[in-house]
Amino acid sequence: MHGLQEQGQMSTSDDNPLFQAVTEGDITTCRQLIQQGCDLDKPGLIRGYNLKMSPLSQAIRTENIEIVKLLVWAGCDMEAVDSLGSSSLQLAINHGSAEIVRALIQGGCNVNRGLNDINFTPLHAACAGSNKDVIQALLEAGANPNEIELDYRLTPAFYTSSLDIFKLLVQYGLDINSRSRSGESTLHHAILSGNPQLVEFVIGCGVELNHNQVQYKFSATNYLQLCTTRSPFYLALEEQRYSFCQLLLQHGCDTGFVMEKGDALLRILNSGQLDLVMVLVEAAGNYDWTKLVDVGMISYIVGREIIDQILEYLTAVSRNPFSLKSLARLTCRRHIQSLSKNKSIWPCIQLLPVPNILKRYLCLKII
Repeated sequence: MHGLQEQGQMSTSDDNPLFQAVTEGDITTCRQLIQQGCDLDKPGLIRGYNLKMSPLSQAIRTENIEIVKLLVWAGCDMEAVDSLGSSSLQLAINHGSAEIVRALIQGGCNVNRGLNDINFTPLHAACAGSNKDVIQALLEAGANPNEIELDYRLTPAFYTSSLDIFKLLVQYGLDINSRSRSGESTLHHAILSGNPQLVEFVIGCGVELNHNQVQYKFSATNYLQLCTTRSPFYLALEEQRYSFCQLLLQHGCDTGFVMEKGDALLRILNSGQLDLVMVLVEAAGNYDWTKLVDVGMISYIVGREIIDQILEYLTAVSRNPFSLKSLARLTCRRHIQSLSKNKSIWPCIQLLPVPNILKRYLCLKII
């Protein structure tokens, strides 16, 4: 960008005195030209790049806050776009200048105007740039955190994996259960980010645990070949985020996949995560696990010893009925799940008039 500025200073068109003065950072000449009634919005040309932009856009590109404020005060058109389709607010966001963003907002810039035909709003752009100060300025000015862009129907939250930014968006009214065109939820997004704190945060905000994302596979000739669904748990399993799998089970996600998705249990076994297997058994119930396991498909990549240990555990729980306390926990959790509308059961558990150690037991933090 600095290279563009330097080239711009040497190769701008010379038939636009205001644009030239802005490029040179000459605020005195800018004032004189404005007082003489010059055209505030006449675009200038950077010849080397064949790029046309308004004096305001050039002031933003050169990050000259004083000239930006002067042009805004003088009444320039803040909604004008350059030859690349970028508005003044978009340029300020791309430069990450919260001070310039605030100056444009104070001048009356529309903070919810889509930056192009797909309704990619300033807040989308700011979240993609992960500049918290810029995002704060936009939200304070009334930017809508639930505005969707039209290609994939994504809200601004889908453009960041920052916990702090998510907290800010939620504070200003983000719908935590917003979904993309394919059904991807903020929980799917958090899992893909790999940020455990973000996963816990969106679960704590009441995101639905079992909503399926739809995936389509097309042939080279654009014929639909396959349509599959993917729950947050199965996504975490595919991504080998086993701690996320365990967390979702503890919070009360659906365990029907054990019977319905043939490779889910196999993936869990091949992970070699005995703790995950134990939590799954306590969350799902006392199945005959030995009948659900296709031993011939186990890879043993993680080591025969740990796989044999897992199989031995599953054989033992299949042969023996649940203990009374495990059965009581399972019954209690299932009742709470029926009341929680696909959301985490932990908030309901925390309201129970029982000792904390029992709450931890119900949350599967104690096996």
